[in-house]
Amino acid sequence: MSSQPDLHESSYDPSAYPASQDAYGMTEETKDLKREQFRTYLHSLIDNTIEQEDTIELVIPTTTNKHFFYFIGRLNPPHDGHIAALEALIHKANAAGSEPLILLGSGPGKLQTLDNPIPFSLKREFIESKLSEKEIGGMPIVPNMYHIEEMASPAGQVSAYVMGSLEDNINYDEITITHVAGGKDEDTTKLAFALNAARKTAESIQPGAQITASTFAVEAKPSASLSDQPMSATQVRKSVYNDYLEGKGFDEWNPQYKEFYGTMAHQIYDAILAPALGLKREQVLDYIKTGQLPKPSSESTGKKQRTSKKTGGNRKHRTHKNKKQSIYNKTVRRNKRRTLRKQ
Repeated sequence: MSSQPDLHESSYDPSAYPASQDAYGMTEETKDLKREQFRTYLHSLIDNTIEQEDTIELVIPTTTNKHFFYFIGRLNPPHDGHIAALEALIHKANAAGSEPLILLGSGPGKLQTLDNPIPFSLKREFIESKLSEKEIGGMPIVPNMYHIEEMASPAGQVSAYVMGSLEDNINYDEITITHVAGGKDEDTTKLAFALNAARKTAESIQPGAQITASTFAVEAKPSASLSDQPMSATQVRKSVYNDYLEGKGFDEWNPQYKEFYGTMAHQIYDAILAPALGLKREQVLDYIKTGQLPKPSSESTGKKQRTSKKTGGNRKHRTHKNKKQSIYNKTVRRNKRRTLRKQ
């Protein structure tokens, strides 16, 4: 037999409330008494239950480390080297319990030019589609594992990313900020200012933490699409422009590129081609040879060219200020002549 006490023992007698008893004949005083007895019974039942159950301890872990990962690139257009870098970024961030930031550049003024032809929305759509073919722990990489933004101010956006995840009420022992970049030297050096800004932001919020800011370069490997050399965004763009100058279209585009871009190949091709359609053939050819963008015309920029106004000889152009001075001078001369005549 169990030696545990009956949890329902109390001074309240349930027999006083038989199910068949008619309560309508009770006085209000009796009803109040019964209600008080019932409340006392409930309290005693709760107290006895708490005494007999094991105490539940809540252990709240203290977070002492925080990790940030980000990527910055134009991706015009995205190629398999970019996808490899983004996959590495997400793997490293996921292992550290972090959501990485991906900044995608769209060129100055967000204009589609020969070297920045792919709009942000199309790049994001393609990247999400391509990453969904990759896996982490047997699960596909989905958009909620990372955060994509259109690049406007790299230093400001990376700093905001760090600031938004550092809480004032938690003192971190260690904070790491990692810029995952492509294997090109300029990818790590020309964007160092953003990494420095992020480090200074972390130092200002968590002055007592040990902060490490570093770059992790993902080396380009021979492309699955080209087999003998790493894929290049410049080569992909110029392949489209060469086809255009030779009178070819999408159907005759490099089949290896079409395979890589898959169901979105036509969209990528059309986006790359679009800026060339508004230029002269000589301008497109010059870009292919030199990589230099054609100078924008006054029509394309919407700015009117300034033309100098001829004023004739050495005469000054009559501005509002000059007119006032001229009137003043005439008035002075006229008054002087009048004074002389009176004399």
